[in-house]
Amino acid sequence: SKLFLSVILLLVLTVGVVKGATVQAHFDKTYHNGTNNQIRLDYFSSVSNAYVEFKVAGIESFDNANGGTWKEYMGFPIISPPTEYAQYRIVINGSTWKIYNASEGLEASGTNDNFWSLVQSDGDDIRVFNQTSQLYFWIESWDCTNQTATIWVNLSAGSSELNIAYGNPSALASAYNDASKVFTVFLDGDVSGMEIIDDDGYGSITGDGDLITAQTSGVSHTSWYHLIYGIKLSGNEFTIGFKLVNFATYADNAFVRIGLAENFAESSATAVGVFSDVVIFGTYDVGELTTGSGGSYSSTQVNLDVGDWHLIKTATEAKVYLNGVLQTSKTSNIPTFTNPYLVIFVAEGSGSSVHKMIFDYIYVAKLTD
Repeated sequence: SKLFLSVILLLVLTVGVVKGATVQAHFDKTYHNGTNNQIRLDYFSSVSNAYVEFKVAGIESFDNANGGTWKEYMGFPIISPPTEYAQYRIVINGSTWKIYNASEGLEASGTNDNFWSLVQSDGDDIRVFNQTSQLYFWIESWDCTNQTATIWVNLSAGSSELNIAYGNPSALASAYNDASKVFTVFLDGDVSGMEIIDDDGYGSITGDGDLITAQTSGVSHTSWYHLIYGIKLSGNEFTIGFKLVNFATYADNAFVRIGLAENFAESSATAVGVFSDVVIFGTYDVGELTTGSGGSYSSTQVNLDVGDWHLIKTATEAKVYLNGVLQTSKTSNIPTFTNPYLVIFVAEGSGSSVHKMIFDYIYVAKLTD
Protein backbone atom coordinates (compact mmCIF):
# COMPACT_ATOMS: atom_id res chain seq x y z
CA SER A 1 0.00 0.00 0.00
CA LYS A 2 1.13 3.56 -0.65
CA LEU A 3 0.38 6.17 2.01
CA PHE A 4 0.37 9.94 1.91
CA LEU A 5 -0.04 12.35 4.80
CA SER A 6 -2.50 15.08 5.73
CA VAL A 7 -3.77 16.78 8.86
CA ILE A 8 -7.50 17.49 8.94
CA LEU A 9 -9.39 19.79 11.28
CA LEU A 10 -12.76 18.54 12.50
CA LEU A 11 -14.94 21.59 13.14
CA VAL A 12 -18.51 22.14 14.26
CA LEU A 13 -19.70 25.54 13.07
CA THR A 14 -23.00 27.25 13.92
CA VAL A 15 -24.09 29.65 11.18
CA GLY A 16 -27.42 30.32 12.79
CA VAL A 17 -30.43 28.32 13.90
CA VAL A 18 -33.99 28.52 12.64
CA LYS A 19 -36.54 26.03 13.95
CA GLY A 20 -37.08 23.28 11.40
CA ALA A 21 -34.17 24.33 9.22
CA THR A 22 -31.12 22.05 9.06
CA VAL A 23 -28.28 21.82 6.59
CA GLN A 24 -25.44 19.30 6.86
CA ALA A 25 -22.14 20.32 5.30
CA HIS A 26 -19.54 17.60 4.69
CA PHE A 27 -15.92 18.69 4.40
CA ASP A 28 -14.19 16.69 1.71
CA LYS A 29 -10.66 16.06 2.94
CA THR A 30 -7.61 17.71 1.40
CA TYR A 31 -4.45 15.68 0.78
CA HIS A 32 -1.00 16.39 -0.55
CA ASN A 33 -1.80 14.46 -3.71
CA GLY A 34 -3.84 17.35 -5.14
CA THR A 35 -7.39 16.80 -3.89
CA ASN A 36 -9.15 20.16 -3.54
CA ASN A 37 -11.00 21.64 -0.56
CA GLN A 38 -14.72 21.13 -1.09
CA ILE A 39 -17.88 21.56 0.95
CA ARG A 40 -21.04 19.66 0.00
CA LEU A 41 -24.39 20.82 1.42
CA ASP A 42 -27.28 18.40 1.95
CA TYR A 43 -30.51 20.43 2.08
CA PHE A 44 -33.08 19.26 4.60
CA SER A 45 -35.05 22.51 4.73
CA SER A 46 -34.46 26.20 4.21
CA VAL A 47 -30.85 27.17 3.56
CA SER A 48 -31.25 30.57 5.17
CA ASN A 49 -29.88 30.88 8.73
CA ALA A 50 -29.50 27.11 8.99
CA TYR A 51 -27.37 25.08 11.41
CA VAL A 52 -24.32 23.73 9.60
CA GLU A 53 -22.61 20.68 11.08
CA PHE A 54 -19.23 19.49 9.81
CA LYS A 55 -18.64 15.73 9.98
CA VAL A 56 -16.07 13.28 8.67
CA ALA A 57 -17.39 11.84 5.41
CA GLY A 58 -18.66 8.32 6.10
CA ILE A 59 -18.19 8.60 9.87
CA GLU A 60 -21.13 9.97 11.83
CA SER A 61 -19.68 9.38 15.29
CA PHE A 62 -16.98 7.57 17.24
CA ASP A 63 -17.64 5.33 20.22
CA ASN A 64 -17.60 6.65 23.80
CA ALA A 65 -17.62 10.32 22.75
CA ASN A 66 -19.21 11.19 26.12
CA GLY A 67 -20.87 14.24 24.60
CA GLY A 68 -17.65 15.69 23.20
CA THR A 69 -16.34 16.24 19.69
CA TRP A 70 -12.97 15.62 18.07
CA LYS A 71 -10.95 18.64 16.96
CA GLU A 72 -8.49 17.09 14.54
CA TYR A 73 -7.23 13.95 12.88
CA MET A 74 -4.16 12.79 11.03
CA GLY A 75 -4.99 11.33 7.60
CA PHE A 76 -3.05 8.87 5.46
CA PRO A 77 -4.69 8.23 2.05
CA ILE A 78 -3.90 4.78 0.65
CA ILE A 79 -3.21 4.60 -3.06
CA SER A 80 -3.46 0.79 -3.29
CA PRO A 81 -6.02 -0.49 -0.74
CA PRO A 82 -5.15 -3.90 0.76
CA THR A 83 -7.07 -6.89 -0.53
CA GLU A 84 -7.04 -8.42 2.95
CA TYR A 85 -6.44 -6.98 6.37
CA ALA A 86 -3.00 -5.57 7.12
CA GLN A 87 -1.30 -4.43 10.31
CA TYR A 88 0.55 -1.14 10.59
CA ARG A 89 2.62 0.35 13.42
CA ILE A 90 2.44 4.11 13.97
CA VAL A 91 5.44 5.54 15.82
CA ILE A 92 5.10 9.09 17.17
CA ASN A 93 8.13 10.95 18.51
CA GLY A 94 7.41 14.58 19.28
CA SER A 95 5.98 16.08 16.12
CA THR A 96 7.31 13.30 13.87
CA TRP A 97 4.98 10.50 12.75
CA LYS A 98 6.17 7.34 10.98
CA ILE A 99 4.09 4.40 9.77
CA TYR A 100 5.69 0.98 9.38
CA ASN A 101 4.28 -2.21 7.95
CA ALA A 102 4.62 -5.46 9.89
CA SER A 103 7.99 -6.20 8.30
CA GLU A 104 9.46 -2.89 9.56
CA GLY A 105 9.22 -1.23 6.14
CA LEU A 106 8.56 2.53 6.33
CA GLU A 107 5.28 3.30 4.55
CA ALA A 108 4.82 7.01 5.32
CA SER A 109 6.12 9.81 7.51
CA GLY A 110 5.20 13.37 8.34
CA THR A 111 4.97 15.99 11.06
CA ASN A 112 2.14 17.15 13.30
CA ASP A 113 2.71 20.05 15.70
CA ASN A 114 -0.79 19.93 17.24
CA PHE A 115 -1.12 16.34 18.43
CA TRP A 116 0.38 16.47 21.93
CA SER A 117 -1.33 19.76 22.80
CA LEU A 118 -4.76 18.37 21.84
CA VAL A 119 -4.73 14.68 22.77
CA GLN A 120 -5.70 13.55 26.27
CA SER A 121 -2.73 12.84 28.52
CA ASP A 122 -3.73 9.14 28.71
CA GLY A 123 -4.65 8.82 25.02
CA ASP A 124 -8.26 7.88 25.75
CA ASP A 125 -9.54 10.05 22.89
CA ILE A 126 -7.53 8.22 20.22
CA ARG A 127 -9.79 6.84 17.49
CA VAL A 128 -8.69 5.13 14.28
CA PHE A 129 -10.90 4.86 11.19
CA ASN A 130 -10.90 4.39 7.43
CA GLN A 131 -13.27 5.92 4.88
CA THR A 132 -16.33 4.13 6.27
CA SER A 133 -15.84 2.81 9.78
CA GLN A 134 -13.77 2.68 12.95
CA LEU A 135 -10.77 0.36 13.03
CA TYR A 136 -9.32 -1.76 15.81
CA PHE A 137 -6.04 -0.50 17.25
CA TRP A 138 -3.72 -1.11 20.18
CA ILE A 139 -1.59 1.42 22.02
CA GLU A 140 1.62 -0.52 22.62
CA SER A 141 3.34 2.36 24.41
CA TRP A 142 2.27 5.84 25.52
CA ASP A 143 4.35 8.58 27.20
CA CYS A 144 2.68 11.96 27.04
CA THR A 145 5.42 13.62 29.12
CA ASN A 146 8.15 12.67 26.64
CA GLN A 147 5.73 12.83 23.68
CA THR A 148 6.30 9.31 22.39
CA ALA A 149 3.77 6.65 21.41
CA THR A 150 3.46 3.44 19.41
CA ILE A 151 0.05 2.49 18.03
CA TRP A 152 -0.76 -0.67 16.06
CA VAL A 153 -3.70 -0.67 13.64
CA ASN A 154 -5.62 -3.47 11.94
CA LEU A 155 -6.39 -1.94 8.54
CA SER A 156 -9.35 -3.77 7.03
CA ALA A 157 -9.50 -4.98 3.44
CA GLY A 158 -10.50 -2.28 0.96
CA SER A 159 -9.41 0.61 3.17
CA SER A 160 -8.51 3.67 1.11
CA GLU A 161 -7.69 5.78 4.19
CA LEU A 162 -5.97 5.39 7.54
CA ASN A 163 -6.98 8.18 9.92
CA ILE A 164 -6.21 8.87 13.58
CA ALA A 165 -8.55 11.26 15.42
CA TYR A 166 -7.74 13.02 18.69
CA GLY A 167 -8.57 16.18 20.60
CA ASN A 168 -11.80 15.30 22.45
CA PRO A 169 -11.30 16.13 26.15
CA SER A 170 -14.63 14.47 27.06
CA ALA A 171 -14.03 11.11 25.34
CA LEU A 172 -13.75 7.88 27.29
CA ALA A 173 -11.44 5.02 26.30
CA SER A 174 -12.42 3.35 23.03
CA ALA A 175 -13.70 -0.22 22.88
CA TYR A 176 -11.72 -0.48 19.63
CA ASN A 177 -8.44 -0.32 21.57
CA ASP A 178 -8.20 -4.11 21.63
CA ALA A 179 -4.98 -5.96 20.82
CA SER A 180 -6.82 -9.27 20.43
CA LYS A 181 -8.64 -7.78 17.41
CA VAL A 182 -5.49 -6.29 15.91
CA PHE A 183 -3.14 -9.29 15.78
CA THR A 184 -3.34 -12.85 14.50
CA VAL A 185 -2.30 -13.98 18.00
CA PHE A 186 -2.01 -11.91 21.18
CA LEU A 187 -0.84 -13.38 24.48
CA ASP A 188 -0.96 -11.11 27.51
CA GLY A 189 0.03 -12.93 30.70
CA ASP A 190 -1.85 -16.07 29.66
CA VAL A 191 -0.74 -19.23 27.84
CA SER A 192 -3.94 -21.23 28.37
CA GLY A 193 -4.75 -20.98 24.65
CA MET A 194 -1.46 -22.65 23.65
CA GLU A 195 -1.24 -26.33 22.81
CA ILE A 196 1.24 -28.46 24.75
CA ILE A 197 3.28 -30.03 21.96
CA ASP A 198 5.90 -31.79 24.05
CA ASP A 199 6.42 -32.14 27.80
CA ASP A 200 9.24 -34.27 29.17
CA GLY A 201 8.57 -33.16 32.74
CA TYR A 202 11.19 -30.44 33.12
CA GLY A 203 11.09 -26.68 32.77
CA SER A 204 8.00 -24.46 32.83
CA ILE A 205 6.00 -22.08 30.62
CA THR A 206 3.46 -20.18 32.72
CA GLY A 207 1.30 -17.07 32.72
CA ASP A 208 0.20 -15.24 35.86
CA GLY A 209 -2.27 -12.87 34.22
CA ASP A 210 0.41 -10.22 33.90
CA LEU A 211 3.63 -11.84 32.63
CA ILE A 212 4.60 -15.00 30.72
CA THR A 213 7.63 -16.85 32.05
CA ALA A 214 9.49 -19.64 30.24
CA GLN A 215 12.44 -21.20 32.07
CA THR A 216 14.54 -24.30 32.47
CA SER A 217 14.54 -26.26 35.72
CA GLY A 218 18.27 -25.94 36.37
CA VAL A 219 18.66 -29.72 36.50
CA SER A 220 21.57 -31.23 34.56
CA HIS A 221 20.68 -34.22 32.35
CA THR A 222 22.57 -36.84 30.42
CA SER A 223 20.21 -36.40 27.46
CA TRP A 224 17.93 -33.62 26.17
CA TYR A 225 14.49 -32.87 27.67
CA HIS A 226 11.93 -30.52 26.17
CA LEU A 227 8.84 -28.50 27.03
CA ILE A 228 7.13 -26.95 24.00
CA TYR A 229 3.94 -24.88 23.71
CA GLY A 230 2.50 -23.84 20.34
CA ILE A 231 -0.34 -22.08 18.51
CA LYS A 232 -1.34 -23.02 14.96
CA LEU A 233 -1.02 -20.18 12.43
CA SER A 234 -2.17 -19.72 8.85
CA GLY A 235 -0.04 -18.11 6.18
CA ASN A 236 3.65 -18.13 5.39
CA GLU A 237 5.25 -14.83 6.43
CA PHE A 238 4.98 -13.40 9.93
CA THR A 239 6.28 -11.01 12.53
CA ILE A 240 6.58 -12.31 16.08
CA GLY A 241 6.72 -9.39 18.47
CA PHE A 242 7.21 -9.39 22.21
CA LYS A 243 8.27 -7.18 25.08
CA LEU A 244 11.06 -8.86 27.01
CA VAL A 245 11.08 -7.61 30.60
CA ASN A 246 13.63 -10.00 32.15
CA PHE A 247 15.91 -12.87 31.15
CA ALA A 248 18.74 -15.08 32.32
CA THR A 249 21.11 -16.86 29.96
CA TYR A 250 24.30 -18.87 30.38
CA ALA A 251 26.66 -20.61 27.97
CA ASP A 252 25.77 -24.20 28.74
CA ASN A 253 23.57 -26.90 27.23
CA ALA A 254 20.17 -25.43 28.01
CA PHE A 255 18.06 -22.68 26.47
CA VAL A 256 14.67 -20.99 26.14
CA ARG A 257 13.47 -19.96 22.70
CA ILE A 258 10.53 -18.43 20.86
CA GLY A 259 9.95 -18.74 17.12
CA LEU A 260 8.17 -20.27 14.15
CA ALA A 261 8.17 -23.99 13.53
CA GLU A 262 6.83 -26.48 11.02
CA ASN A 263 5.91 -30.18 11.10
CA PHE A 264 6.31 -30.86 14.78
CA ALA A 265 6.33 -34.57 15.63
CA GLU A 266 8.40 -36.82 17.85
CA SER A 267 9.14 -39.01 14.82
CA SER A 268 10.97 -36.11 13.12
CA ALA A 269 13.22 -35.40 16.10
CA THR A 270 16.03 -32.96 15.45
CA ALA A 271 18.79 -31.30 17.36
CA VAL A 272 16.24 -29.01 19.05
CA GLY A 273 13.83 -31.81 19.78
CA VAL A 274 10.77 -32.08 17.62
CA PHE A 275 10.83 -29.83 14.56
CA SER A 276 11.89 -30.31 10.96
CA ASP A 277 11.87 -26.58 10.13
CA VAL A 278 12.30 -23.79 12.67
CA VAL A 279 13.24 -20.12 12.88
CA ILE A 280 14.25 -19.28 16.43
CA PHE A 281 15.20 -16.54 18.82
CA GLY A 282 16.17 -17.15 22.40
CA THR A 283 18.60 -17.17 25.26
CA TYR A 284 21.36 -18.64 23.14
CA ASP A 285 21.10 -17.28 19.59
CA VAL A 286 18.94 -16.58 16.57
CA GLY A 287 19.00 -19.02 13.70
CA GLU A 288 17.40 -21.67 11.57
CA LEU A 289 17.24 -25.44 11.62
CA THR A 290 16.13 -27.16 8.43
CA THR A 291 14.87 -30.56 7.45
CA GLY A 292 15.28 -33.52 9.67
CA SER A 293 17.50 -34.90 12.37
CA GLY A 294 21.00 -33.53 12.03
CA GLY A 295 19.87 -31.08 9.35
CA SER A 296 21.78 -27.90 8.56
CA TYR A 297 21.75 -25.38 11.38
CA SER A 298 23.06 -21.84 11.28
CA SER A 299 22.95 -19.30 14.06
CA THR A 300 24.08 -15.82 15.00
CA GLN A 301 24.78 -14.56 18.49
CA VAL A 302 22.44 -11.77 19.57
CA ASN A 303 22.94 -9.79 22.76
CA LEU A 304 19.74 -9.98 24.77
CA ASP A 305 18.29 -6.90 26.42
CA VAL A 306 14.92 -5.88 27.76
CA GLY A 307 12.73 -4.05 25.27
CA ASP A 308 10.50 -4.52 22.22
CA TRP A 309 11.68 -7.33 19.95
CA HIS A 310 10.47 -8.28 16.48
CA LEU A 311 11.39 -11.56 14.77
CA ILE A 312 10.42 -11.26 11.12
CA LYS A 313 10.23 -14.25 8.79
CA THR A 314 9.78 -13.70 5.07
CA ALA A 315 10.25 -16.12 2.19
CA THR A 316 13.82 -14.90 1.70
CA GLU A 317 15.17 -13.89 5.10
CA ALA A 318 14.81 -13.80 8.86
CA LYS A 319 15.44 -10.51 10.69
CA VAL A 320 15.57 -9.53 14.36
CA TYR A 321 14.89 -6.01 15.64
CA LEU A 322 15.18 -4.50 19.12
CA ASN A 323 13.27 -1.25 19.67
CA GLY A 324 13.10 -0.77 15.90
CA VAL A 325 16.86 -1.25 15.35
CA LEU A 326 18.01 -4.20 13.23
CA GLN A 327 20.15 -6.60 15.31
CA THR A 328 20.84 -9.30 12.74
CA SER A 329 19.50 -10.74 9.50
CA LYS A 330 19.93 -14.11 7.83
CA THR A 331 19.19 -15.45 4.38
CA SER A 332 16.35 -17.88 4.93
CA ASN A 333 16.83 -21.58 4.28
CA ILE A 334 13.08 -22.05 4.80
CA PRO A 335 11.25 -20.31 1.92
CA THR A 336 7.76 -21.50 2.86
CA PHE A 337 5.77 -22.88 5.75
CA THR A 338 2.72 -25.08 5.14
CA ASN A 339 1.84 -25.91 8.74
CA PRO A 340 3.36 -23.10 10.84
CA TYR A 341 3.17 -22.71 14.60
CA LEU A 342 4.17 -20.00 17.02
CA VAL A 343 6.25 -21.89 19.57
CA ILE A 344 7.83 -21.27 22.95
CA PHE A 345 10.17 -24.03 23.96
CA VAL A 346 12.49 -24.95 26.79
CA ALA A 347 15.33 -27.42 26.28
CA GLU A 348 17.59 -28.91 28.93
CA GLY A 349 20.72 -30.98 28.48
CA SER A 350 23.88 -31.17 30.53
CA GLY A 351 23.62 -27.55 31.62
CA SER A 352 22.50 -26.91 35.18
CA SER A 353 21.93 -23.13 34.98
CA VAL A 354 18.44 -21.66 34.93
CA HIS A 355 17.73 -20.03 31.59
CA LYS A 356 14.59 -17.91 31.38
CA MET A 357 12.71 -15.34 29.33
CA ILE A 358 9.92 -13.24 30.86
CA PHE A 359 7.49 -11.56 28.45
CA ASP A 360 5.03 -8.75 29.08
CA TYR A 361 3.15 -9.79 25.93
CA ILE A 362 3.64 -11.77 22.73
CA TYR A 363 1.91 -11.19 19.40
CA VAL A 364 1.94 -12.46 15.82
CA ALA A 365 1.28 -10.16 12.87
CA LYS A 366 1.07 -11.37 9.32
CA LEU A 367 3.01 -9.56 6.61
CA THR A 368 0.17 -8.86 4.18
CA ASP A 369 0.51 -5.28 2.94
